Amino acid sequence: MSGIARSFDWRIALFGLFAVTTPIFSPNASVFRGGAAAGFMPYFIFSMFIALAVASLVLVICSRRVSWNPPRSVLICASLLYAASIVVFAALSLGWTVPPVAVAIVGAVCGASTVVITVRWASFLSALDFREGLVCSSLLCIATSLVGIGFQALPLYPRAVVYVLIAIVGGVCPALMDPPSRDASPEGSSPEGELVSTRNLFHVLHLPVIGLVIYAFMMSINKVLLWGAVDAEFIGAIVAALLIVPILLIRTDKPASAFIYRVIAPIIGGVVIVFVSFPAGTFPHGAALWLVYIFLSALAIVALGQVIAVMHAGEFRREFVVGLALFLGGVVSLCGLMWVNVFGGLDSYEPVIYVIIAVYCALMVISLGWESWRTITAVADVDGEGELVASRAEDADGSQLSSHRPSTVTIPAAISQKLTRRENEILSYLGRGHSNAYIAEKLFISESTVRTHVKHIYQKLEVHSREELFVLLDHGCA
Repeated sequence: MSGIARSFDWRIALFGLFAVTTPIFSPNASVFRGGAAAGFMPYFIFSMFIALAVASLVLVICSRRVSWNPPRSVLICASLLYAASIVVFAALSLGWTVPPVAVAIVGAVCGASTVVITVRWASFLSALDFREGLVCSSLLCIATSLVGIGFQALPLYPRAVVYVLIAIVGGVCPALMDPPSRDASPEGSSPEGELVSTRNLFHVLHLPVIGLVIYAFMMSINKVLLWGAVDAEFIGAIVAALLIVPILLIRTDKPASAFIYRVIAPIIGGVVIVFVSFPAGTFPHGAALWLVYIFLSALAIVALGQVIAVMHAGEFRREFVVGLALFLGGVVSLCGLMWVNVFGGLDSYEPVIYVIIAVYCALMVISLGWESWRTITAVADVDGEGELVASRAEDADGSQLSSHRPSTVTIPAAISQKLTRRENEILSYLGRGHSNAYIAEKLFISESTVRTHVKHIYQKLEVHSREELFVLLDHGCA
């Protein structure tokens, strides 16, 4: 954990001030529940999410071909607009009356400026790898929940003052700071002018996307107070973070994200389904709703950690990843808000919650079954023909995994000098017998990118199969 601790600096820590106050995060939007005027909230929130979705969609479209790093002047302008919209948001909560059209404009300004600020903060967060990003996500969830609980304990006027001060600092700081230095064009990233593959990105982030969609929708339509005072989502987030952090202490060569998504999350979801099967009014049935928030928060924490890891890997443009995540979150949140307006929340539709969780668990089972089938069919090809078929001899789909390779591989200097940093990293996994699919999941890049690197490795080392590569590594010459 010492390496994780060294990776954080005060600039990344300041992101927490933005995270605990931005209204696009559902718990933060309810910080002024019980304020003097709540009628303005629909106008503000709806217009905010619409502007967020539109601005992020524009960002996605533009950044598919060309990187976009907002200049300092644009950042400062967006930060000032964001700060002004937050001040108005707090004033409206205290009873300030303005026409609904003006409220909607302020909400739209808040949503659009949030996109620019989030892109800037992403340049700081992309310095973190998956384990560091997961710690950051967990700490943010704990901090956000504690601050939210603290806000609920404060009287309304002091709450508004503290909220505005924190929000302004979190929104203005990224425009005034320089992000951590990193390579301008990481190996494997999309060159300028080349379209980013949305399909490859979804292949890498399909599990986080499912988690974020479920989280955003459920948090928009379902609000529960524990003990009549504390939002259940705050308690759920704290418990989920405390459950996830110890997993990082487990030293394993297996991809941590796969373990959490395919083992931990389905276990929690399964427990929820079992508990809700008890008769209404019993303790297990009542506890099921609490567990829902733990389940949803765990999905969100891991999803954010994996999004950070994908930005860190550098295959996809950072602003493209951020824009796509914000667009999906904004659209799904809008759908949730419309559900509330049409159906009035989930008080009368509680089974919907458990159906969604059951569907998620089913998707995880299907995913595991598909991967097992790929492994079985790969072994069948080897056993049935005595050797790999032509496409797999070239490791085109990377489905093979050798169990006869050493757990650690030292790449000889004569070989290492011929390869780039990323190619050396991939070669170390190839030398241990790992498949392309494993390498892609471990490094948070797409399988097509791994295959491209493998082809380059073969060409540079003048080998034609995995077996020749093993011989080359074992003999230490090139």
